[in-house]
Amino acid sequence: MKKLFPFPEYEGVDISGYYCNGELLEEDEAEYLNDFKYGLAEHCETYQELKKLYSLYHGYLTRVDFSVNKKVDDPELVPLYIILLNKSVHSKKLRRPKKAKAAWKYNSLYLCNGSTAVTVYDKHKEVCTRKTETAPEHKSSKGILRFEVQYKKDKMSKLREKYSTNEILSEDFSRQELSKIANQLLPHGDWYNKYYAEKKISRTLKESTAANKVIDFLELIQNSQSLEKGYHNFMSTATDRTYQTRIKQLRECGVAPYLIPRHLYSKYGLAERLKEDKLPNPFKKIQSICC
Repeated sequence: MKKLFPFPEYEGVDISGYYCNGELLEEDEAEYLNDFKYGLAEHCETYQELKKLYSLYHGYLTRVDFSVNKKVDDPELVPLYIILLNKSVHSKKLRRPKKAKAAWKYNSLYLCNGSTAVTVYDKHKEVCTRKTETAPEHKSSKGILRFEVQYKKDKMSKLREKYSTNEILSEDFSRQELSKIANQLLPHGDWYNKYYAEKKISRTLKESTAANKVIDFLELIQNSQSLEKGYHNFMSTATDRTYQTRIKQLRECGVAPYLIPRHLYSKYGLAERLKEDKLPNPFKKIQSICC
């Protein structure tokens, strides 16, 4: 088999499958991958084995996933977080896929394009689809919101021009990328009902005219039933610059761009559950890393 090596005009192979939690598989995790430099190719019995071995040592990354788990105080409120996140997010670059294609995403927040996919989902619900109740993950995953960013081939080709594989797979790089996407996409403020949101806005923006404009903007978003739809309704009479100003003002007030609807406030018993009259945003810490 050694005479087949190296392959002529071989440009590289996707080796993402050989990575586990961001680390290259250890030598003892594959029977024949113990020492390529010392004649291991001679032990390959098939062309496919040799090709796989070659790709492991000479390939490059074409996909990478970054993720972080955020624990919420009350596990029973995880479904509410998923609902509110979907209502509070709008992106010009990322799109929501057709429901049929995203059914496996467990009613998550899921947006993507040709180079990037962003997901926030109920980790416990995902674990329940593939683990029995006796599995340790079944209990430990309760109350976990998992935030994932996936970079695909086009994005990876650009990253490889600036960073080495080791840099891309480092913990620091992962934190920076997660923080960057969280800042760009996820809401920065906490969730309130209408009464407490208006109270917080008026207290923060002491100039009444500015406060009223933000409150009117928030009401338009609420009547549109999501930030995504509200953006298009708002843009029919305003400019993108004004929209960005309102979002910035909400961020300064610490209020998410979507209110907790009255029926959900009652359904989840938030009057008794919530502290300081707000549903806290669990992504503030990851957002603070790069900004």
